[in-house]
Amino acid sequence: MSSVQHLQRRREELQQQYDLLSEKIKRLRNDSAIEAGTLVAFQLDKEIERFEAERDRNGKALKIPWLAVADLLLSSLCDEVGYELYEMETEVRNALLKKLKVNPRVN
Repeated sequence: MSSVQHLQRRREELQQQYDLLSEKIKRLRNDSAIEAGTLVAFQLDKEIERFEAERDRNGKALKIPWLAVADLLLSSLCDEVGYELYEMETEVRNALLKKLKVNPRVN
């Protein structure tokens, strides 16, 4: 066997090994993504359950329509200070909190 043929055969063997390893890495990355996705989904489910339990701790959730929340956030009572982040003046906030504290549906 000539050295050229030997080198070609060796190159083909190395290419096969490279292809096999590339396929294995691809499968491992996919499996890893699935595992990570499952873990993240599990964590999100647990967090949702925790927030639902907190919301329903008295068996009564405040039923505030999303439109009312949007109206409040977009009103002159609130200022947008960042992406989906709003604040209101301290005096207004304290007055609203005082009213909420006397509401029996709010803890």
